[in-house]
Amino acid sequence: MGMEEQTQYPVWMIREAERREPRTTRRLDLLMLGGAVALGALAAVLAIVYKAWYAQELAENTAILMSGFLFFIYTGGVYIFCYGWERGDVGRAVRLTAVVVLLSAVAVLATALVLSILSKSKGGASSDNDAGGGARDLDMGMPLRVLGSYVDDGSVRFEDERKKQDESDLFTVTCGNCQERFIPIPPRALCPKCGWAAVTVA
Repeated sequence: MGMEEQTQYPVWMIREAERREPRTTRRLDLLMLGGAVALGALAAVLAIVYKAWYAQELAENTAILMSGFLFFIYTGGVYIFCYGWERGDVGRAVRLTAVVVLLSAVAVLATALVLSILSKSKGGASSDNDAGGGARDLDMGMPLRVLGSYVDDGSVRFEDERKKQDESDLFTVTCGNCQERFIPIPPRALCPKCGWAAVTVA
């Protein structure tokens, strides 16, 4: 009886040994919690990246701030997952978290770059189409405008010639002072340019 009492350890020593002993199984609750937090934050980051660098619906500065905040949440979720995956080993969980977060950051940056390039190419194609349509409209409009100018010029020339013909049919006199031809208007038939009187009244 005395030997059994001497070999027994205190309860707190047993619990401390159990706590320090590495777990042989992974904690499913930590895996599920960390995975849910990490996937949700990553999905939100990708949605922000799409809206900012492809759809152009969000300002870039706002997108960077929101993505940075969500990435901290993503890092926490990844750490919880890695802690459960590594069976409570903090050192290995931190190293695994650093690797996963670094690869995720590179993937997000690459996605933002690709979406930005696709957005610019889409904008360039649409502008080219608009420019092509404008060029076709210009090509169709130019002959019409040229033809209209010729018609207008012809009508103006015709009006000028008819006006000159009408003026030639009228009775005109030549000013004896400045040699300007004008239509004499009684009573004195004054020249509109210099005031010379074609008719003198005694």
